[in-house]
Amino acid sequence: MKKRFASLLVILFSIASFSNFLMSCNDKDKSKEQTGISSPFKSPFKPGNTVKTRYEVPDGFHRVQTEPGSFEEYLQNLPLKPEGYLTHLYDGSEKNRKVSTSVIDMDIDPANLQQCADAIIRLRAEYLYKTRQFDKIHFNFTNGFCCDYIKWAQGYRIKTEGNHTSWYRKETAEDFSYPTFREYLLKVFEYAGTASLAGELQEISRSEMNVGTIIVQPGFPGHAVIVVDMIVPDDSLNLYRGEGVLLAQSYMPAQEIEILKGYDDELGMFSDTSDPDRFNKMWSPTRHKDEDQGFFTAEYCFKNPKFMKFK
Repeated sequence: MKKRFASLLVILFSIASFSNFLMSCNDKDKSKEQTGISSPFKSPFKPGNTVKTRYEVPDGFHRVQTEPGSFEEYLQNLPLKPEGYLTHLYDGSEKNRKVSTSVIDMDIDPANLQQCADAIIRLRAEYLYKTRQFDKIHFNFTNGFCCDYIKWAQGYRIKTEGNHTSWYRKETAEDFSYPTFREYLLKVFEYAGTASLAGELQEISRSEMNVGTIIVQPGFPGHAVIVVDMIVPDDSLNLYRGEGVLLAQSYMPAQEIEILKGYDDELGMFSDTSDPDRFNKMWSPTRHKDEDQGFFTAEYCFKNPKFMKFK
């Protein structure tokens, strides 16, 4: 009798344990469905929802200080999607290559337009719009046509015939609203690229890299990334292959703007960001072993890079 009673207790305990397990699994599944977030790596971040607050500065280094109100400060304080959020393409699908550590919290239009140079144009234009510097929002098309935002807001639109582009007056009231600004940007994305963007920038030396530096491979299609944050060594004893930078990009097809994983030409892309030596995982060195071979990122090799900045 005692044995039968003991056996019954074991069976009841097993059923209860299994039920708790199923409930736990369901809770986890619901949690994942609610957040829509999955992460391929353990968290190496500080709590924070901006570039400057999420990425910690390693011992022996300090963050580059930027001028209040500047484009450079704007980049350091870009808002980020929740930690673990994965980069999505313009159609809502996840990007196949997992090369980012964070994604900038900025929407993307459902059109295959915001690609490489367009992401940099977007960041620059958003900053100028936010600070109401409307007269500085203008970008060149590949054919050399200057697309001026103020003219667009005043009701003019663009007509393209072959390689010739011109303005025409549309029967519409002056409109400086954000939706109209975004319509303007879509038109810029359609006709601008890395070659036209490079033509508007000022070239600098590699040693002059700083927050806001744009690394460009002009061409068709070419590529471009932008430095959104930077750390420098406190002294020569802590120098590791130069300074460290966080690089932001879009790619092809059009995607959300992501911050790339660190990359070193000797070690490759750092997929394991949970490593305690996080400097090498989160920050890309500005110098490489063989700089004649170009500039390397987690997704692209700039064979003939130009280091540039907005004028």
